[in-house]
Amino acid sequence: PPQTKYYVNFTYDTSDAVYLSYLRSNLNWKTRYQLNLFENAKPATLIAMADIRNDGQSKVDIESAEILSGDINLKVRPKPNYTPILFQGSHNSFPNSFIGIGNSLFKKSVGQGEEISDLYVFSITEPISIDAKTNYLLPMFHPQVTVEQYASISTHFNGAGNVSGKAERTFCLSSDRSLSRGDCIIRESDRLVGQTYLPDIAAKHKHEFSVGKDADIV
Repeated sequence: PPQTKYYVNFTYDTSDAVYLSYLRSNLNWKTRYQLNLFENAKPATLIAMADIRNDGQSKVDIESAEILSGDINLKVRPKPNYTPILFQGSHNSFPNSFIGIGNSLFKKSVGQGEEISDLYVFSITEPISIDAKTNYLLPMFHPQVTVEQYASISTHFNGAGNVSGKAERTFCLSSDRSLSRGDCIIRESDRLVGQTYLPDIAAKHKHEFSVGKDADIV
């Protein structure tokens, strides 16, 4: 049952430091992306953000943490599309942290990540503080991406007759590094043009998605 505190008594005989690690089902994270498209052959940019959610009833202060992406099977049940966080270190008060969604300036960020046992581990080395029932955004990596844009038509034939329909506004995305699954906002010339969900995408792998009908192509 949920409790605000747990008391654990134990004894040990060692001169080394002792660390306690544990899982919290109410502190989770997921990846968010923003894909920026430009005119005049300017290359597209993809911005990755770590969206950390504190679903608990109290504020959480974290000195350091690791966030993992990949196929992780745990008994805890986080919110849909979120992954549990492993954090360690002492708990203090850090009132100067940026908290909440919508901040355009970020004093802190997540490390570039490293691959361990087929998982990607990203380190948070600076202290952060997350209020109860609050989301906290941290910048992550900026991969090099290639984006192709075209109109696609998918149809099938069932007997004789004319078939008509409108083309889809379709994109093909590839990245120089693997991407963990997450929601992606698409902006073209600084205008919001669509939203999609990116699955786990391997480095150099091409992923195709559509964001709506193209009214000019029938």
